Amino acid sequence: MEALDIAFDFIAKKENAPLYEAINKIKNYNNTIDSSQSTVGGTGSESIFFDKYYEPNNATGMITLLDTYKDPSGNDTYGYGIEEQYINKKAKTIPEMELQFKERLKKDLNFVDKLTNTKGKRLNLNDNQKAAITSLVYNLGQTGFKYKKINGKRTNQLTNAYTALINEDFETFKKEAFDKDEGFVGKKGTPDYEGLVNRRREEQELFETPRGTDKDFSAQPIDNVEIEAEPLDSTANIMAKTRAGLI
Repeated sequence: MEALDIAFDFIAKKENAPLYEAINKIKNYNNTIDSSQSTVGGTGSESIFFDKYYEPNNATGMITLLDTYKDPSGNDTYGYGIEEQYINKKAKTIPEMELQFKERLKKDLNFVDKLTNTKGKRLNLNDNQKAAITSLVYNLGQTGFKYKKINGKRTNQLTNAYTALINEDFETFKKEAFDKDEGFVGKKGTPDYEGLVNRRREEQELFETPRGTDKDFSAQPIDNVEIEAEPLDSTANIMAKTRAGLI
């Protein structure tokens, strides 16, 4: 698996585990998704084995797999944390939703791919390390990952984690990024503290996974899911992005 596939599986599960598990039950059973439907469930009588509803959070309750829900910040969201305000149109199928999310993650992976050391040379990171940092950047924002916030205001001072990373001091980076006391976990006692501690721990485990060894977050990479083609007079890349409502 490449860095984007690894990041997709890891982050999707972190952002919306109930939906991730519901979709993967069907992928595991059929090894495909019926992209002609707005929900999934295979074809024929086997669809009765799978729920077409899930509960993204307690406040929302049960909804269908592509329904909108409110995220913790009150934004209209669906799928693996896709905010409707940032896309041209909401996906109508599971493959389209996953493609939208994957395209969103590419922005942060590209940021990670372009990181250079203090001598201007690209960092030598394996795919698992890139995916772990992409998860961190997606969660914090590129600015939040790179620059410190002091007294509630963003400064031009580099974070300790970012400084260690560009100095290729990976041991210090892991402590400053993932440690339950020193890392990006917020203050003890805040509502999301324990969740962030767990996420940082799992990101570190992924970061430390040897090159060429994939963490098994999903039984099937997203690239193996069949996506129904649409007749668009464009290149393959623009075709996919247009179908997903990204351009």
